[in-house]
Formats: sequence, C-alpha cells, structure tokens
Amino acid sequence: MINWNLVNIIRRTLRIGWLKTLFLNFSLLPIKHAWKLPIIVSRYTYIYSLSGKLQISAPVRFGMIRLGFLGEDVVVPKNERALIQLEGHLVCGDNVRLGCGVIIRVEPGAKLILEDNVRIGSKCRIVAYDYIKIGRNTGVSWECQIMDSNMHDITEMSTGRILPQSKRVEIGSNNWIGARVNIMKGCKTPDYTIISSASLCNKVYDIPNYSVIAGTPAKLIKTGYKRTDY
Repeated sequence: MINWNLVNIIRRTLRIGWLKTLFLNFSLLPIKHAWKLPIIVSRYTYIYSLSGKLQISAPVRFGMIRLGFLGEDVVVPKNERALIQLEGHLVCGDNVRLGCGVIIRVEPGAKLILEDNVRIGSKCRIVAYDYIKIGRNTGVSWECQIMDSNMHDITEMSTGRILPQSKRVEIGSNNWIGARVNIMKGCKTPDYTIISSASLCNKVYDIPNYSVIAGTPAKLIKTGYKRTDY
C-alpha cells in the first residue's frame, strides 16, 4: 500500500528551489541568520524585487517561513507560480506558510506583518501600500485578496475632495477567512472572527470575539462560534 503522506513529503522536498532559497536568505538577512535558511521557497517562485527589508520576529530556525508549498491539494504547483515583490518592510513570525501561487507585494514605505502561525492558502494576493497586519494563528483559504489600497484616486464630486487611496488593514488573531474573500482598505477584525466565503470586508468590525461575518459588504451574522482546531 502506498504511503501518500511520505510521497507528498518527497514531492515538497523536490520542489524546493535551493538557489532561490539561498538568494532570498542571503539577500534579506544578516549572515548569522541567513545560513540557517529560515526561508524556504519553491522552485516555482518568481522573485520580482527584493529591495526592501525582511524582519523575523521569532527565534530563527530552518524553514520557519515557507513560500509556494501550502495548498497543493487544490492546485497543480507547477502551474501556479508564487511571486514576491518586497520593496517595503515585511515582518514574519514563526511557522508562516504561504501557498502555491501566492503573491506578496509590499510597496516602498509600506509594512506587512505576518505573525506566528499565519497560513495563506493557494492563489491569494496580499498587496500592501501602507500597512497590513495579520494576527497569529490566522488561516486564509484559497483565492483571497487582501489589499490596503484601491490604487487609484477617487474624487468626491460634491466637494471635489480626493479620497485617500490607502487605509490600514488589521486582521485579528485566530481568524479564519474563507475562500475568495476580499479584504479591502480600512478593514479591521477582532480576534476569533470567522469570515464566510466570498465576503467583502471594508470597514472596522466593532463586534465581539467569536463572531461570524458574511456578505457583500460583510455584516455580523452570529456570535459564539470558533473554528474547532484553535
């Protein structure tokens, strides 16, 4: 009988892009940390820019940050290239997992914080123009979009005022974000929030912990629920 867990471990190991892994670590980290290879990337990862700064906020160890591996059960990894464009400031905690086809884009002057045990599913996009924080133990399912900017000027016709393009995004700890959720500028969620699939979140959610929100735009549906494995 085939041991499929072992087969998948071998597959992931063979997908490691060792030259890209070495390049990322020694480009972004001091030598005393880089030689431990805390960042492991898939050979299908596309490195667009590394002119920014990476800060690791936990004790440095091998493979604590992985890009291009999670979500291989819903996509074909070689068909979904992960991309990193780091021109601002990226802060990562321990056990950060970024899936197949994930796009990480941190613009100059922007800050993206991924705390301990953050998991980003396949084909997600995270685009930071100002500030995005994702709290510890938060899971994001596949094909989600998290952006703190609409990237275009919008004019309020009655006053002629040009609205700000960007506004901070803060996702609480122990959140669970369903597939194809759009989290837009100004979104803030408390700890232990569940966001139902295909929702649009674009405001501060002044709601209790252990709440479920859903809809376009998302609103409070019920309270007193959490994901069981937290």
